[in-house]
Amino acid sequence: MKRFSIFFVLLIFLFVLAKNTLSQDFDYQKAFQDYDYSFGLYLKNIASYKFAKSQYLSLKTIESKNVLIDSVKVFLTSRNVAINAYLTALRFKVFETSGLISDEKNNIFGKIDPEVAWYLDNNKEIDALSALELLNTENKSIKTHYGKFSKNAIYRALFAISYGRVSDNETNIRLVRESIKEKIDKIDQNHDKNTQVTKSWLQEVDIRIDKIDSGLKNATQKMNSIDTLKWDPLDAYNQSMRIFDDSQKYVKEAISYFKQIVKELKTAD
Repeated sequence: MKRFSIFFVLLIFLFVLAKNTLSQDFDYQKAFQDYDYSFGLYLKNIASYKFAKSQYLSLKTIESKNVLIDSVKVFLTSRNVAINAYLTALRFKVFETSGLISDEKNNIFGKIDPEVAWYLDNNKEIDALSALELLNTENKSIKTHYGKFSKNAIYRALFAISYGRVSDNETNIRLVRESIKEKIDKIDQNHDKNTQVTKSWLQEVDIRIDKIDSGLKNATQKMNSIDTLKWDPLDAYNQSMRIFDDSQKYVKEAISYFKQIVKELKTAD
């Protein structure tokens, strides 16, 4: 009865998660709340598993072994649920991220969706196992799969989110730059003001735009090293984020020049 009730609760959670995911008003914030809840449940199940393991190693009874088997199954299943909840939250975050075109988003979805399906299927396999040795083997199999596939999908998604933000900033800077350029050209045509200083600042903005664009390309190249050079996804991601940190600095510098330009244009000669 205990085993049935545990898996029934997990089944209900998966049903609620799937129902919420299909809901029209479901978004990243709600998806992350689901992840936060499932991760908390996973941590509780780790503690229960460790306690059951210590009891079994101490008592070596059939009853303590059965309790350990139950706790291992719940631990493995809840970990899969937590991973899936995180993948789902990332999917929504990518979907909501501006600065990414549809093809870029679909590319990430194509990496996340098979992982979600894999963990759902794996939970069925876990539920069918009843031997402690087989469960331990399954645990190793899950870890191997995570390192080979899920980790890649996760860091690809995290990279895409950061890429989208930087790309969106670059697009907005270009739009503001064009608007200011039109204003300066109009002032020049009317001979209303000496725009030499503002033009020099606009050139500084152009330099920052080029650096941001170069950063996007370099960061993408670093991330693609996962495939081309077989880099660890985390290492590639961290190197890409350092490039994006510089890009954000250039964004702030461009905004600072915009403020100076606007202030200068408002000042009469």
